[in-house]
Amino acid sequence: MHKINKLSFLSLALLVLLLIFLTLSACYPLKTVSAGKIQVSINVNTPKPVETKDTKHKINAYIDEVSSVELIVYNSANAEVLRQSVNKNNDISFSFELPSGGTYKFVVNGKREDNSLVFTGEKVQTLQSGQSYTITIDTKFVNGYLTVFVDLDDELLVMYDVQELRALLKDSSGTVIKDESFQITPQATRLSLSIECYPKVYSVGISARLKNKATSEEWSNNFDETAVSV
Repeated sequence: MHKINKLSFLSLALLVLLLIFLTLSACYPLKTVSAGKIQVSINVNTPKPVETKDTKHKINAYIDEVSSVELIVYNSANAEVLRQSVNKNNDISFSFELPSGGTYKFVVNGKREDNSLVFTGEKVQTLQSGQSYTITIDTKFVNGYLTVFVDLDDELLVMYDVQELRALLKDSSGTVIKDESFQITPQATRLSLSIECYPKVYSVGISARLKNKATSEEWSNNFDETAVSV
Protein backbone atom coordinates (compact mmCIF):
# COMPACT_ATOMS: atom_id res chain seq x y z
CA MET A 1 0.00 0.00 0.00
CA HIS A 2 1.36 3.34 -1.09
CA LYS A 3 1.79 6.08 1.45
CA ILE A 4 0.40 9.47 0.44
CA ASN A 5 2.79 12.28 1.07
CA LYS A 6 1.08 15.01 3.13
CA LEU A 7 2.62 17.72 0.96
CA SER A 8 1.36 16.07 -2.24
CA PHE A 9 -2.12 15.69 -0.73
CA LEU A 10 -2.19 19.35 0.24
CA SER A 11 -1.10 20.41 -3.24
CA LEU A 12 -3.79 18.21 -4.80
CA ALA A 13 -6.46 19.70 -2.52
CA LEU A 14 -5.43 23.25 -3.43
CA LEU A 15 -5.50 22.36 -7.12
CA VAL A 16 -9.03 20.95 -6.83
CA LEU A 17 -10.23 24.04 -4.96
CA LEU A 18 -8.67 26.29 -7.59
CA LEU A 19 -10.36 24.37 -10.41
CA ILE A 20 -13.72 24.59 -8.63
CA PHE A 21 -13.28 28.35 -8.12
CA LEU A 22 -12.39 28.89 -11.77
CA THR A 23 -15.34 26.78 -12.89
CA LEU A 24 -17.77 28.71 -10.70
CA SER A 25 -16.31 32.03 -11.79
CA ALA A 26 -16.89 31.16 -15.42
CA CYS A 27 -20.63 31.02 -14.75
CA TYR A 28 -20.82 34.81 -14.14
CA PRO A 29 -20.06 37.35 -16.91
CA LEU A 30 -17.53 40.01 -16.02
CA LYS A 31 -18.71 43.62 -16.05
CA THR A 32 -16.82 45.57 -18.69
CA VAL A 33 -16.91 49.22 -19.79
CA SER A 34 -17.75 49.71 -23.46
CA ALA A 35 -14.51 50.70 -25.08
CA GLY A 36 -14.47 53.71 -27.39
CA LYS A 37 -17.84 55.20 -26.42
CA ILE A 38 -18.22 58.91 -25.63
CA GLN A 39 -20.25 60.59 -22.91
CA VAL A 40 -21.72 63.91 -24.11
CA SER A 41 -23.60 66.65 -22.25
CA ILE A 42 -25.19 69.49 -24.23
CA ASN A 43 -26.13 72.86 -22.73
CA VAL A 44 -28.34 75.16 -24.82
CA ASN A 45 -28.15 78.95 -24.63
CA THR A 46 -31.47 80.42 -25.79
CA PRO A 47 -31.43 83.72 -27.74
CA LYS A 48 -31.11 86.87 -25.67
CA PRO A 49 -34.09 89.24 -25.48
CA VAL A 50 -33.81 92.25 -27.79
CA GLU A 51 -34.02 95.78 -26.42
CA THR A 52 -33.23 99.13 -28.03
CA LYS A 53 -32.46 102.47 -26.42
CA ASP A 54 -35.38 104.08 -28.28
CA THR A 55 -38.08 101.49 -27.64
CA LYS A 56 -38.36 99.55 -24.39
CA HIS A 57 -39.47 96.34 -26.01
CA LYS A 58 -38.07 92.95 -25.14
CA ILE A 59 -38.88 90.02 -27.36
CA ASN A 60 -39.41 87.50 -24.57
CA ALA A 61 -42.67 86.36 -26.08
CA TYR A 62 -40.87 84.29 -28.70
CA ILE A 63 -39.20 82.13 -26.05
CA ASP A 64 -42.54 81.72 -24.26
CA GLU A 65 -43.96 80.26 -27.47
CA VAL A 66 -41.47 77.38 -27.40
CA SER A 67 -43.14 74.12 -26.35
CA SER A 68 -40.25 71.73 -27.08
CA VAL A 69 -36.56 71.76 -27.91
CA GLU A 70 -35.11 69.08 -30.17
CA LEU A 71 -31.51 67.92 -30.51
CA ILE A 72 -30.32 66.09 -33.63
CA VAL A 73 -26.81 64.66 -33.95
CA TYR A 74 -25.22 63.96 -37.35
CA ASN A 75 -21.98 62.13 -38.08
CA SER A 76 -19.34 63.20 -40.62
CA ALA A 77 -21.35 61.53 -43.40
CA ASN A 78 -24.33 63.77 -42.45
CA ALA A 79 -26.30 60.73 -41.31
CA GLU A 80 -28.51 61.13 -38.26
CA VAL A 81 -27.20 59.13 -35.30
CA LEU A 82 -29.32 60.46 -32.44
CA ARG A 83 -32.45 62.52 -31.77
CA GLN A 84 -33.77 63.72 -28.40
CA SER A 85 -36.28 66.33 -27.25
CA VAL A 86 -37.39 68.03 -24.04
CA ASN A 87 -40.68 69.81 -23.33
CA LYS A 88 -39.30 73.00 -21.81
CA ASN A 89 -38.01 76.40 -22.92
CA ASN A 90 -35.38 77.21 -20.29
CA ASP A 91 -32.44 75.48 -18.57
CA ILE A 92 -32.21 73.18 -21.57
CA SER A 93 -29.69 70.33 -21.52
CA PHE A 94 -29.18 66.86 -22.99
CA SER A 95 -27.03 63.89 -21.95
CA PHE A 96 -26.28 60.85 -24.08
CA GLU A 97 -23.65 58.42 -25.30
CA LEU A 98 -22.12 58.21 -28.78
CA PRO A 99 -20.72 54.93 -30.11
CA SER A 100 -17.32 56.09 -31.33
CA GLY A 101 -15.03 59.03 -31.93
CA GLY A 102 -15.32 61.29 -34.94
CA THR A 103 -16.62 64.64 -36.13
CA TYR A 104 -20.24 65.32 -35.22
CA LYS A 105 -22.70 68.13 -35.89
CA PHE A 106 -25.13 69.00 -33.08
CA VAL A 107 -28.30 70.84 -34.17
CA VAL A 108 -30.80 72.36 -31.72
CA ASN A 109 -34.30 73.52 -32.72
CA GLY A 110 -36.82 75.28 -30.48
CA LYS A 111 -40.36 74.67 -31.75
CA ARG A 112 -43.91 75.82 -31.18
CA GLU A 113 -46.76 73.36 -30.74
CA ASP A 114 -47.50 73.57 -34.48
CA ASN A 115 -43.89 72.45 -35.14
CA SER A 116 -42.81 75.84 -36.53
CA LEU A 117 -39.32 77.00 -35.57
CA VAL A 118 -38.65 79.75 -33.03
CA PHE A 119 -34.89 79.44 -32.64
CA THR A 120 -32.08 77.26 -33.92
CA GLY A 121 -28.37 76.69 -33.40
CA GLU A 122 -25.65 74.21 -34.24
CA LYS A 123 -22.05 73.28 -33.50
CA VAL A 124 -19.56 70.96 -35.18
CA GLN A 125 -16.98 69.28 -32.97
CA THR A 126 -14.49 66.43 -33.20
CA LEU A 127 -14.72 63.96 -30.30
CA GLN A 128 -12.17 61.41 -29.14
CA SER A 129 -13.15 57.87 -28.17
CA GLY A 130 -13.43 57.09 -24.47
CA GLN A 131 -13.71 60.76 -23.44
CA SER A 132 -16.43 62.89 -21.83
CA TYR A 133 -17.49 66.25 -23.26
CA THR A 134 -19.65 69.17 -22.21
CA ILE A 135 -20.70 71.24 -25.23
CA THR A 136 -22.50 74.59 -25.20
CA ILE A 137 -24.62 75.58 -28.21
CA ASP A 138 -25.63 79.21 -28.78
CA THR A 139 -28.89 79.75 -30.63
CA LYS A 140 -30.62 82.56 -32.49
CA PHE A 141 -34.18 83.32 -33.52
CA VAL A 142 -35.22 82.27 -37.00
CA ASN A 143 -36.11 85.15 -39.30
CA GLY A 144 -39.61 86.54 -39.29
CA TYR A 145 -41.54 88.55 -41.86
CA LEU A 146 -42.64 92.16 -41.64
CA THR A 147 -45.55 93.01 -43.94
CA VAL A 148 -45.94 96.69 -44.79
CA PHE A 149 -49.24 98.01 -46.18
CA VAL A 150 -49.66 101.37 -47.89
CA ASP A 151 -53.13 102.71 -48.65
CA LEU A 152 -53.27 105.15 -51.56
CA ASP A 153 -55.91 107.87 -51.49
CA ASP A 154 -58.36 107.83 -54.40
CA GLU A 155 -57.99 111.57 -54.96
CA LEU A 156 -54.22 111.23 -55.07
CA LEU A 157 -54.49 108.58 -57.79
CA VAL A 158 -56.71 110.90 -59.84
CA MET A 159 -54.01 113.57 -59.89
CA TYR A 160 -50.81 111.53 -59.75
CA ASP A 161 -49.17 108.42 -61.08
CA VAL A 162 -47.15 106.52 -58.50
CA GLN A 163 -43.70 106.20 -60.03
CA GLU A 164 -41.97 104.55 -57.11
CA LEU A 165 -42.79 103.46 -53.59
CA ARG A 166 -40.13 102.09 -51.28
CA ALA A 167 -39.99 100.76 -47.72
CA LEU A 168 -36.86 101.53 -45.70
CA LEU A 169 -36.18 99.27 -42.73
CA LYS A 170 -33.71 100.70 -40.20
CA ASP A 171 -32.17 99.38 -37.01
CA SER A 172 -31.91 101.32 -33.74
CA SER A 173 -28.78 103.15 -34.94
CA GLY A 174 -30.57 104.43 -38.04
CA THR A 175 -28.69 102.15 -40.44
CA VAL A 176 -30.81 101.00 -43.38
CA ILE A 177 -31.08 97.20 -43.17
CA LYS A 178 -33.54 96.71 -46.02
CA ASP A 179 -34.53 98.91 -48.94
CA GLU A 180 -37.39 97.25 -50.79
CA SER A 181 -39.63 98.45 -53.64
CA PHE A 182 -43.36 97.90 -53.79
CA GLN A 183 -44.80 96.26 -56.87
CA ILE A 184 -46.98 99.04 -58.26
CA THR A 185 -50.23 98.00 -59.90
CA PRO A 186 -52.25 100.57 -61.89
CA GLN A 187 -55.33 101.78 -60.01
CA ALA A 188 -54.45 99.72 -56.93
CA THR A 189 -55.40 101.54 -53.73
CA ARG A 190 -53.52 99.23 -51.35
CA LEU A 191 -49.97 98.01 -51.83
CA SER A 192 -48.20 95.46 -49.64
CA LEU A 193 -44.63 94.33 -49.21
CA SER A 194 -43.27 91.42 -47.14
CA ILE A 195 -39.73 91.77 -45.79
CA GLU A 196 -37.76 88.92 -44.22
CA CYS A 197 -35.75 90.06 -41.19
CA TYR A 198 -34.33 88.94 -37.84
CA PRO A 199 -36.68 89.43 -34.86
CA LYS A 200 -35.92 92.75 -33.19
CA VAL A 201 -37.19 96.33 -33.10
CA TYR A 202 -36.99 98.34 -36.32
CA SER A 203 -38.22 101.62 -37.69
CA VAL A 204 -40.02 101.61 -41.03
CA GLY A 205 -40.18 104.59 -43.36
CA ILE A 206 -41.93 104.99 -46.70
CA SER A 207 -40.40 106.86 -49.62
CA ALA A 208 -42.68 107.87 -52.51
CA ARG A 209 -42.08 109.40 -55.93
CA LEU A 210 -45.15 110.74 -57.75
CA LYS A 211 -45.79 112.29 -61.16
CA ASN A 212 -48.47 114.90 -61.80
CA LYS A 213 -50.70 113.65 -64.62
CA ALA A 214 -51.50 117.16 -65.84
CA THR A 215 -48.09 118.83 -65.70
CA SER A 216 -45.75 115.79 -65.73
CA GLU A 217 -43.95 117.30 -62.76
CA GLU A 218 -42.46 114.84 -60.32
CA TRP A 219 -41.96 115.09 -56.60
CA SER A 220 -40.79 112.77 -53.86
CA ASN A 221 -41.39 112.60 -50.16
CA ASN A 222 -40.23 110.61 -47.15
CA PHE A 223 -43.00 109.88 -44.68
CA ASP A 224 -42.62 109.66 -40.91
CA GLU A 225 -40.98 106.51 -39.60
CA THR A 226 -42.82 104.04 -37.38
CA ALA A 227 -41.24 101.74 -34.78
CA VAL A 228 -42.23 98.08 -35.17
CA SER A 229 -41.14 94.76 -33.70
CA VAL A 230 -40.69 91.61 -35.75
